[in-house]
Amino acid sequence: MSKEQTTPAEPEQNLETDQHQIAGETDGPNLAADEAVSDGAVSDEAVIEEIPAEELIQRLTQELEQTQLKAENYYRKLLRMEADFDNFRRRTREEKEQLQVMAAEKVITNLLPVLDNMERGLAAAEQTCDFESLRSGLQLVYRGLQEILKREGLEPIAAVGQQFDPNYHEAMLRVPLAEGQADNTVTEELQRGYKLKGKVIRPARVAVARDIEE
Repeated sequence: MSKEQTTPAEPEQNLETDQHQIAGETDGPNLAADEAVSDGAVSDEAVIEEIPAEELIQRLTQELEQTQLKAENYYRKLLRMEADFDNFRRRTREEKEQLQVMAAEKVITNLLPVLDNMERGLAAAEQTCDFESLRSGLQLVYRGLQEILKREGLEPIAAVGQQFDPNYHEAMLRVPLAEGQADNTVTEELQRGYKLKGKVIRPARVAVARDIEE
């Protein structure tokens, strides 16, 4: 009988183990080197991003100076605008006052002939007792004054016989309603009202007929 010969497997296993160990020993230094290189790159970037304190202070100082310069420019512009507005307001006030003076001058100039007629009428009244002449003189002065005021846009407000209108009339008295008379009718003008160029400057003071039984 022949004996069976077996090939031992242990040497192959030992060989594979040795190869893995050798590979591990070989890769270990390479991995360490890669990590060292990576750490070095990060530290280099950190160094690049860092700004020296002196340079940072210089930059901030320059920005502050620029901001202060802009603020001073805005402040000067504001002062100029305020001065311009004050001048505009002063000119507007002066122009308004000048217009008022011119308007008053025009009216007064037109009234001077009326004043002259009144002075002549008073002088004539002192020398004569002719009341008819005095009456005629007063009528002349009155018509002249009416004409001047009419040219300036003054017109009387219609009152007697009109329906009471609070926009134009001011009721001072209430009287009984007469037969055939409409309620709320103006029956008497106590003081004449006037409009100047369509605007009421003084309402007419009137007596109004109302149905008192109501």
